[in-house]
Amino acid sequence: MSISNQTTIRLSPDIKSEFAKTCADLGMSVSTAINLFAKAVVREQRIPFEVKTEKLDAATLAVLEQRKEDIKNGKCITFNTVKELKEYDKRHRNAQNNI
Repeated sequence: MSISNQTTIRLSPDIKSEFAKTCADLGMSVSTAINLFAKAVVREQRIPFEVKTEKLDAATLAVLEQRKEDIKNGKCITFNTVKELKEYDKRHRNAQNNI
C-alpha cells in the first residue's frame, strides 16, 4: 500500500486556473499532472523539457552594464527596508509617467 504525502506549491492565480483547465481538458486532475511530472523527473533524472532563460535585448543588456558600472563606482541606491524600496519605486514610476 502506498502512502501519499501532501505537498504545497505556489502558483499565480492565472497560471493555476489555466493549468487546472488544461489538466481537465486532458482528463486528469492537477494532482495527477504533478505526479506525472515528478515521476518523469525521477525516471529521467532531469527536467523532462527544455528550461532556458529569455534572451535579453541589446537595450536591456546596455542598462545592466551601466548599472554594473554605477555599482562599481559607488553610484547606487540602497534601501534599508522593502517599504523604502516600494516608496522609491512608486515615486520613480510617477516621475516617468509625468514625462
